[in-house]
Amino acid sequence: MATALTIAGSDSSGGAGIQADLKSFAAFGVYGLSAITAVTAQNTERITRSLVLPPDLVRAQIDAVVGDVGADATKIGMLGTAPIVAVVAEAIERHGLANIVLDPVLVSTSGDRLLDDWGTEELRRRLVPLARVVTPNLAEAEVLTGIRGSGEGGAARTAFAGLFQATQKGRQGQRLEYEAFEPLALKVFEQIEHEVREHWPAAGLGIHHRIGPLDVGEASVVIVAATAHRADAFHACRYAIERVKQIAPVWKHEFFEDGDAWVEGATADPHDAQARDAALARACA
Repeated sequence: MATALTIAGSDSSGGAGIQADLKSFAAFGVYGLSAITAVTAQNTERITRSLVLPPDLVRAQIDAVVGDVGADATKIGMLGTAPIVAVVAEAIERHGLANIVLDPVLVSTSGDRLLDDWGTEELRRRLVPLARVVTPNLAEAEVLTGIRGSGEGGAARTAFAGLFQATQKGRQGQRLEYEAFEPLALKVFEQIEHEVREHWPAAGLGIHHRIGPLDVGEASVVIVAATAHRADAFHACRYAIERVKQIAPVWKHEFFEDGDAWVEGATADPHDAQARDAALARACA
């Protein structure tokens, strides 16, 4: 039976945190394990009290369950403090945990910061490079990347940040560099925005792609879609992601610790109907 570990806070209402993670694990036939980072007293309306646990107790929970049962995947949620971020990163490396899903709980839905600047920097520096998947909401993507998304187009937003990970194709990445012909890149992004408006007329879309060198944990591309309906925002964002992957006119250079470089070029026609149809099918599947 597959196993999954959730490292997160406790939500006494059962709507989020480890309680929600364990329900999701069970629904998919996965045996759930947990390491609690914080305890909250909350209901569906508000949090009345909270207590962050000592880092050594978080470490002890991880060591106890991983050392006995093991974990095929690990989901990370609210961590609360920089020392806990460091403890979790160290435990992942020490136990060789794989399939890390990082939900960077940085900002509450009411806009309150749940991890201070020190903790956020530690998360960006130490945990993001270890993660296979990072799932920030718009506010968290803005904090992680320093790029603010546009609110035009509606109240529901979906954000995607493509982060350079430490492990690339099974090898330890050192840095990443993008080269692009800027006028052509802008033309491509304008074409993608036009296509998104064709399929989702009320959508507002913002695309930011970095050019030049990136260090581990930095974002190469950030895409934000905003519409009146959350499902439309999600599909518009996913469509833009697939199109950027297919037609962005960039040369990507990945440098590894052993000194070798891997190079990929993408110069497809931005008006390629076949690529456009493939992207739409994937985005809305």
